[in-house]
Amino acid sequence: MKMVKNMANYRLATLLNFLRLFPEAELICDGDLCVVTVEC
Repeated sequence: MKMVKNMANYRLATLLNFLRLFPEAELICDGDLCVVTVEC
């Protein structure tokens, strides 16, 4: 299952915390839009 989370409304600190919790997560940024995908 692939979980996609839109991170546009999150601050950078929250984003980095999320990536620390899920090291296999991929962060995809396109301009102002950032999306995190996690394979579970």
